[in-house]
Amino acid sequence: MPDLAMRDQAEGLRRLMCRKGLRVLPVAGGANAAERSLAIAQLAAALGAAGCATVVLDQSKGAVARALGASPRYELLHLIEGEKSFGEIAVSGSDGVRLVSASRGLARLAQSGGQGERLFGTFARLESPADLVLLNVESPEIAARVLPAGEGEVLLIASTAPESVTGAYAHIKQLVRTRGLARFRVLLADSVDAANGRRVLDNIAAVARRFLGAQIAPAAIVPRDPRWRSAAGRDGALVLRAPEAPAARVLRRLASDIEAWRLIELPARSQ
Repeated sequence: MPDLAMRDQAEGLRRLMCRKGLRVLPVAGGANAAERSLAIAQLAAALGAAGCATVVLDQSKGAVARALGASPRYELLHLIEGEKSFGEIAVSGSDGVRLVSASRGLARLAQSGGQGERLFGTFARLESPADLVLLNVESPEIAARVLPAGEGEVLLIASTAPESVTGAYAHIKQLVRTRGLARFRVLLADSVDAANGRRVLDNIAAVARRFLGAQIAPAAIVPRDPRWRSAAGRDGALVLRAPEAPAARVLRRLASDIEAWRLIELPARSQ
């Protein structure tokens, strides 16, 4: 029965995501790139396992690649300069997940005036088009300049550690002020105490609403699992390595919930 339920969920999510065309979800926050990248790697695997063709656009200098156990040879800048094709810069991972290193490429696009519509439109026009782009936000200022037009939600990664909460709030502040994004979801990763996690979420929401006018909603509280930090490669992802673990179930539910979020959207095959 669990296998049948997972197949039904995968088919439903694939159908719904494809119907909506390409969607873009910026992922920000966290005290450091490693913390955020682990969560992105785990979420990407959950989305891929559920049938969502996912591209991870990594603004960090290889943090997500390391979390996925990947070693990209090229990056987005090589595509922008016409030196390489998408197939050459993208590293294929588990269940349709593709990773594009993009630190230098996104910086170049930001310097030249953004061009977010053109960049993300390429992901919708691929021979095997993406359903969802997860943008790992290392620099909110640069990310704000390259995101395509439209209002959408941002996923924040944090833990209950004070420095992580501070880092998440700093990203909220920057994205509100540089792009006007005001709707955020918070994922608390590797959480020991669910009750304390909810208090942390409530505090972030209250402060962001009071001082920034931002709306903060919970995305998920992922319970602590010793396998969380061994996400490297296809077999490291919790949803693949231990599908019945509580943390894996939370990730699968989050992957399904994202379909109903209000995300930046582009037509599936825009010209």
